[in-house]
Amino acid sequence: MHKVYERIQALSRASIEAAREMGLEIFPETPSPSLTAIRIPDGIDGVKIRADMEKTSKVIVMGGQDLL
Repeated sequence: MHKVYERIQALSRASIEAAREMGLEIFPETPSPSLTAIRIPDGIDGVKIRADMEKTSKVIVMGGQDLL
């Protein structure tokens, strides 16, 4: 289980760092290692981004709730 936890932590850090390098906002301030929440900037089609990620990378990304 220790190796599984280390892998989850590494993937979480990589996701957060990549999003921040792209200038995207991560929330909450102290994110969980099991979930990376990213605010999509105004004018960007989040539905299209999620569909493209699933198609090209086999990554499933869920949408937020209302304004989130």
